[in-house]
Amino acid sequence: HVFGRLQPTFEDRKDSWDNYTSLLQTMTAQCTAPKADLLDAVPKSWLWDILDEFVYHYQAYSLWRNKAYKGQQPADLAVLNVDIWSTVKVFKALHALVTESKVLDFFAEKRVLAAKEGNRIYIGYFAIAQLCRMHCLLGDFHSALKVVEPLDFGDRAFHLQFASCHTNLSYHMGVAYLMLQRYQDSGRMFSLALTSMTRMKAASVDLQKKTEQMTALLLVVTALCPQPMDPQVVQR
Repeated sequence: HVFGRLQPTFEDRKDSWDNYTSLLQTMTAQCTAPKADLLDAVPKSWLWDILDEFVYHYQAYSLWRNKAYKGQQPADLAVLNVDIWSTVKVFKALHALVTESKVLDFFAEKRVLAAKEGNRIYIGYFAIAQLCRMHCLLGDFHSALKVVEPLDFGDRAFHLQFASCHTNLSYHMGVAYLMLQRYQDSGRMFSLALTSMTRMKAASVDLQKKTEQMTALLLVVTALCPQPMDPQVVQR
């Protein structure tokens, strides 16, 4: 993988943007198509991975561009000013998935997921989780929590089916609560995610890293606002 093992060039980043833009436009169109054969053929975990990588590439490009600006040469200006991976366009792509999937209507009506709805509701759900992440990256913690308000966080919540989605959403909600000084809510989010992680037999490197981050943040929250901790989390 170019972004995982090598040093991606600007052309690599531009190609990545073009590919993701085309892919997400196709998926958005599939949400309203009479037959969403292409969307339904993709495993649900892949839908999460696609959106997760989409926001990761946005974050990686933003960091690269900021470093490039600091040491720019006159010849670099044309490259740095190319309008790709812009914050507005990333938000627009994610909001389009939320709108066209009608996932907000699904939760507002408290419906049971029907087979005919297929992956449409899932991709809208995952888009909301990534919007929470985007707002956290930009420091808008009120909006990060506001965007996930319609979601169901009960025992059958969608994100509980996917370890990466559960960890990611819990982490960013926990961070948002922490930054808004809602320490008990923050500790609760971190504890729930870490308790779930203790039941997993194996975890990817990314999940292990996120788990370590949540553990450190939970210790910070507990120092600021002492609260009971799950014995499983303490042992970990």
